[in-house]
Amino acid sequence: MPSSIEEAVVKTLPNGLARVLAMKIRLPDLPRVYLKREALSAHLADCSGRSMIRLVCAAPGYGKSTTVAAWCLQQRHEKNAHIAWLTLDAKENELGRFLLYLVSSLNQACPSVGIRSSEYLSDGEPEPLLAALLAELQALGHPLILVLDECQHIENPQVWAFLERLISYRGDNLHLVLISSRDIPLPLAKQQVVGQLIYTDEAQLAYSSAEVLSWCAMHHWLSGQLAISKKVAEITLGWPLGLELLKNNSGADDLINNVYAPQVRQYFQQEWQSAVTAEDLQLLYVIAALHNVCVPLLNHVLDGDISQSSIDNLCRQHHLLFRRQDKPGWYYLHPQLQAYLLSEREVDKALLMRACTWLASHHEANKAVEICLKAGESILAAQYVEQSAEAIVAEQDIAKLLVWYKQLPPELMTSSPRLIIIFGWTLALALQLDDAERLIAQMDRYIQRPEFIYSEELAGQLLAIRGYIARARGNLENARSLCSQALTKLPPNKHEVLVLCHLTLSNTLMTLSDIDAARQHNRSASEIARANGNVHLEMLMLHDLARIEQVKGNLNLVDKMLEEGLRLASHLPKPDRAAAYGRLLMYKGYMRWLRNDGAEALLLIEQGIAVATNCHDGYCLFGYVLLSNLLRFQKKTEAAYDALNKAERQLQQWKVPNFIYHPWLSTMRANLLIDENKLDNAMDNLNGLYQLAQQNPYLVAPEYFPHLRGIIDVFYVRAKAYAGEPKEALRILDKRINDSASYRQGFNSVMVLLMRALIRHQLGMTDEAMKDFKQCLQFAEKDQCIMPFIEYGAGMSALYHQLPSQLKQKPFVEAVLSHIQRGDSDEKNQAFALVKTAISSRELGVLKLIAQGLSNQEIAEQLFISLHTVKTHARRLNSKLNVKSRTQAIIKARELGLLN
Repeated sequence: MPSSIEEAVVKTLPNGLARVLAMKIRLPDLPRVYLKREALSAHLADCSGRSMIRLVCAAPGYGKSTTVAAWCLQQRHEKNAHIAWLTLDAKENELGRFLLYLVSSLNQACPSVGIRSSEYLSDGEPEPLLAALLAELQALGHPLILVLDECQHIENPQVWAFLERLISYRGDNLHLVLISSRDIPLPLAKQQVVGQLIYTDEAQLAYSSAEVLSWCAMHHWLSGQLAISKKVAEITLGWPLGLELLKNNSGADDLINNVYAPQVRQYFQQEWQSAVTAEDLQLLYVIAALHNVCVPLLNHVLDGDISQSSIDNLCRQHHLLFRRQDKPGWYYLHPQLQAYLLSEREVDKALLMRACTWLASHHEANKAVEICLKAGESILAAQYVEQSAEAIVAEQDIAKLLVWYKQLPPELMTSSPRLIIIFGWTLALALQLDDAERLIAQMDRYIQRPEFIYSEELAGQLLAIRGYIARARGNLENARSLCSQALTKLPPNKHEVLVLCHLTLSNTLMTLSDIDAARQHNRSASEIARANGNVHLEMLMLHDLARIEQVKGNLNLVDKMLEEGLRLASHLPKPDRAAAYGRLLMYKGYMRWLRNDGAEALLLIEQGIAVATNCHDGYCLFGYVLLSNLLRFQKKTEAAYDALNKAERQLQQWKVPNFIYHPWLSTMRANLLIDENKLDNAMDNLNGLYQLAQQNPYLVAPEYFPHLRGIIDVFYVRAKAYAGEPKEALRILDKRINDSASYRQGFNSVMVLLMRALIRHQLGMTDEAMKDFKQCLQFAEKDQCIMPFIEYGAGMSALYHQLPSQLKQKPFVEAVLSHIQRGDSDEKNQAFALVKTAISSRELGVLKLIAQGLSNQEIAEQLFISLHTVKTHARRLNSKLNVKSRTQAIIKARELGLLN
């Protein structure tokens, strides 16, 4: 027993003369709750088989040691790797002690290493020891991973010189991992050039947003509070220690009102600040006040001579100052550190104003606006808004403009015609239509002044805004007229507004089923966006074009449009702040859903909703509707309703008018009610939508989904069929198909033809049903559109049996048929006859005898039940079939196929 305790505490070298602390050369244990990170493991992995150097350098709290320990355990498990681990401290600055522990850690991993080299430990000369050690490593028949942890403690040049020579002559067997909280003084340019260096810093170690959510779930923290969890991800930037410090706060409410908990302040005071020099701390206070900085800006505000090397040194010391990847030469602080520094010292207003002057003169007006607002200089902020807002409108970052709109005094909104235009667009694009109209009405004050010059450009801007609002309100002819007039007045340099005009016209014409004209306006807008190098608007037009092609049924072409848009998004510095990126993600999710790839669809839709929410883009409604449909197909009805409710709450919070979202949400809720067999409630919803359409047909054709009216018709037919009225459902379908070209092309054709095939078959119109079914398969096969067949798969067995064998063998048809409940019987289709499931077997027996012409007394005698019981069954049958007489019950039952 004592020997085992000694072995756990002390490691003895082979020569028996030297002993070391075993805990310093032991691989650390993983935490009890550990988040596996496959992407990070793949980054650390060496797939080439070459000897590699891995530098893991990051600020404290990024989980460096844990990450490397987990990777080592994975290498040991998957590749039988030998692991030598050495945790350093300040005592290893003495060269002899460092060499002793180095040899001990290697011997712990591989007993054949250290036998010869340990003999040179007492000499005090590193060269003979290095030569012996290299020979032992070269003789190994397998790779060895050596991890040196806490390297920031080593300051002795002799130790670093030894490591440099070890790296240079290490051979093929030794893989070296160096872990430090500051950059290490080793010349590794050669290893980097030849691809033998893997560098890992905060960017790779930080949790992604998805990993933050997983971490919260693993720690049973903020469970079900997605919005707050996402806010935590933004606050911490995935810093593991920052998450731990916030988790120890008193509750979620504190995260909303005081996200920088006392534990965070305590850490920065006691741990972080002690590692920073007084001079560096003063500079970091200034950076915190300005948020984003570059060296020329700092020199301007401080009247100093701050060098690039001094800022780079702060980054190398890993004091939570980071380089901006999207903007070379610019730097920013971690949000939690910035908040701490701002709470410690009042910001010098004069410093802020000097920064505003520099930013405005260097084409950084949007940053100047934010600093002016921070300094309380709203008039100057409004002047800078005029310089920067059009570019932000072009990027569709309406969220930023809305923040400015709320922070600027109301009287400043109307202090210039240009500000009225800027914030008129802001409110219109945010779908705050009443506020937008009230604001642009203030332009009359200027127009009525004799000295005011009412330019063609200004007139075009006002016409364009009013046209956009008219489209949102469903006044399509008005929108068409206003935007067409605007195009004749706007100069070529107002490319942002020109594109928005063409976009409004394209959407309007698509709603009016003039697809060719819609495509032409899209083409014009795309050319303008490309000519001006505006990636945001080009992405927006690709999304619009995808919608046009989807209506035409060209789903493969839609995929190409979406991929091109997402490829453009990869070049943006912050795609999650680009509304077009969110729209592209959601629409790609829609396409994946149509092809029954639910897992990828869900991921894309959730990502798109998050981006749309960041950008204050009402298109998030489309994402929530798709999410609801995905959940519906998974039989998660309550969650499907909840997705629709979330959409409604979000848009209400954004003050979006009810008529923008109510028709769409009401339509989707009607479909869920049909699923639940709450047909009266569903019909109430649908009838209400038809009444709305009578007032204005385009209120049920919203901008984000112009063909909603067609979906309303489909659900109405579905409800009628489920209610046991297949003849009425067929009449409606025939009328819609004959009256509207949109039902004879694209995705709509697949949906309505399939429904008509099922209803025709139910009514005994077998030949007509098969014709529809074959045509439906033909339309869907071109684009692999399988979702409608899954929707009604339970009702197609009889149709399947009548397909020609060569058609059944086609790959797409086989995929469709895999979702059909195929039986051997040739019964009429029951896809819509929910009433069958409501009729009991005894009631069905009574119904069949009624159809044979038996009286109630004869039925009672044949079934050995009382006359009263027969009458009770008959009453229930009339109620369930929604009829008033025995004759009507027989007719209805035959229509539904209940008497076959």
